[in-house]
Amino acid sequence: MNTVNGEGHTHWQKAAFQKFMITLPAAERSRVTPKMYPMKQVSRYPKNTAVRKGLKPSCFRNAALLIALFVWQSALAVPGFSPDLVDRSDADGTVKSASVLMSPGNDLFGTIQEVIRQLEAEPGTDWSRVNLEVLRSHLRDMFEFSHNVDVLSEQPIDQGVRVVVTPLTQRTQAALDRVLAAHPRILKNETGWDMRVNKSATHYEIITTTSQNNQIDKIRGLGYIGLMTYGMHHQPHHWAMATGKHPHQHRPH
Repeated sequence: MNTVNGEGHTHWQKAAFQKFMITLPAAERSRVTPKMYPMKQVSRYPKNTAVRKGLKPSCFRNAALLIALFVWQSALAVPGFSPDLVDRSDADGTVKSASVLMSPGNDLFGTIQEVIRQLEAEPGTDWSRVNLEVLRSHLRDMFEFSHNVDVLSEQPIDQGVRVVVTPLTQRTQAALDRVLAAHPRILKNETGWDMRVNKSATHYEIITTTSQNNQIDKIRGLGYIGLMTYGMHHQPHHWAMATGKHPHQHRPH
């Protein structure tokens, strides 16, 4: 069997051996002699530059399968990843390209999508009572008092904070009226905090206090948007709206 030092080797064979040597770790490369790697073995696997002495091609196939399995399992651990997002082929060989996008476009759209998935997953869903329009209207209110409000001041007061805000649109003002008619009571039930609302022609004064001294800094830190979004009642509230239970008769507008 001819080796690198033998006769009759082509320029391509020598170049292939040099490329093969480059793939070896430096520590291993220093211990390699040309006679250890017959030229026929190198030229037999010109694309498999990771050939090592004594290893068969099946070893590399097995290693490739293990790597592929590891990558697939790692992908499954990524939140939001689904095998259904991977491109698939029909029986006739036609490839179907599935979208890899995860964002629904905006929060309102995404919440409605989540509700629909849950409704479909519930075997006892009474579709005759489902009212997604009521939920959509409420979510619009949430958008309004989150985005279209100017916070004029957040002032620490005894036992809490005084917030003054002004709505930027008439619809925002209507949304604040609806939300602030119910939110203080819910916040009181969840936290024991007292929220009072005073409305003028252009402003809303929202005063939130507590009798618990260790909660005062928390209330002040939350400020307007934190106090308006505080608590985990929102998700059950949205579910009740979507399924027709109407927790406080929120009407579309």
